[in-house]
Amino acid sequence: MNISTEPYTDYQHHIKLDHEDENVSAMELYERYHDKLPIVVIVTIGHYAEIDIETFGSEQIFRVAKVSRQPRVIARDKEGRYLTLPVNIAIKFRVVKGYKKVGEIQTLKEIVEENNTPIQVQFALDAKHHSFRIGSSDASIYTFGNIVITEVYEEKYFLVNALNSAVLYPTYMLIPVYLKEVSFARVTKVRDGTKQDWKNLLIGLDKAAENFKYDITDGNKEVALLPEECAVVTSDNIYDYIDPKSFVSVAKKSKIPDYGEYVDITVETQEEKSKTKKKASAKPPPLPGRNTTPRKTSTTSLTPPTFSPTTPPYVNQQKSMTSTETGSGGSIRSLTDEGDYVRGYSIREIGDSLEKLHLSKYTKQFRDAHIDGACLLELDAGNLKEDFSMKGFEAKKLMLFAHTGHIPS
Repeated sequence: MNISTEPYTDYQHHIKLDHEDENVSAMELYERYHDKLPIVVIVTIGHYAEIDIETFGSEQIFRVAKVSRQPRVIARDKEGRYLTLPVNIAIKFRVVKGYKKVGEIQTLKEIVEENNTPIQVQFALDAKHHSFRIGSSDASIYTFGNIVITEVYEEKYFLVNALNSAVLYPTYMLIPVYLKEVSFARVTKVRDGTKQDWKNLLIGLDKAAENFKYDITDGNKEVALLPEECAVVTSDNIYDYIDPKSFVSVAKKSKIPDYGEYVDITVETQEEKSKTKKKASAKPPPLPGRNTTPRKTSTTSLTPPTFSPTTPPYVNQQKSMTSTETGSGGSIRSLTDEGDYVRGYSIREIGDSLEKLHLSKYTKQFRDAHIDGACLLELDAGNLKEDFSMKGFEAKKLMLFAHTGHIPS
């Protein structure tokens, strides 16, 4: 086939790859190859899960670049449930020091660094302005009560880049090592190609990845609820083998004013109340400027990934889908704006677009439903969530593309 050693950038080559017959789990993949990376793998058995980092479609191909070790804590809430939280979580906490006595608001990272386990903490959130969900069920901040942090450990993930027709995506994805529902096989050759073709392809992939950035402490940004059987396990990173039972999401219901007060889960002293009231009176809310409209707030995740010039955006980051500024200083129209960017798209072109938007797991559903560009423009985010089981931000992302052609970058 005469495969080039230079990185491919054109999807039209349609290079096919073949893999070994043996299916392995993510943990088996780690045990065999964690010190032999990079390798190329294919998903042989996919899985649709509660969160994106556990969702994979069959026949997705990845270049496994590195292993990430994310610092997390194990904790128990007042109901005896086991939680695992990322140490760098954006949510703030207070250390419980005694009866009706709590410390100052701190990050979880600060608390873990300054105290020895076990550490009793509580969420430092305003219950009026935050909502909790465990899986698909609503929950209250008060149901967690004081939380006891029992240990710190590292959770392992593969950092992978999607591979499509020999083109390597620069934005990496995460594969949790604990994942049991998804199976993989190692890709070992170019279909109808020679051994040299395969070697050349690997050289090209290595060159393509030379300038890719990886955060080797990245991981799941969510709070995870572990199954009850984890109560009988000990440390030694046994949690790498335990699938979370569900995930806890925390979201703002409305913007918390800087002058407002935090309501603790269990206690608040008279002194703190007095200080807070003084602070509130000292800093009244600003008046709207002339000819301005107050910005409507929406439900947003409290635990977005962190970005820096050296850290690439996490592939499943929920991005704002309205009035997004472009690099040239303009803005993308909101979803309410009229636009028919995809009206002439064929069913196949819609499928290709789903791939570019990292929504390839819906390609088969769209193809089976014969959704072309004109049909897509007749749908809205509600239809996509109801008929195709899309998540809210996925539906908004697709509709923004349908109307404006915007692809997040």
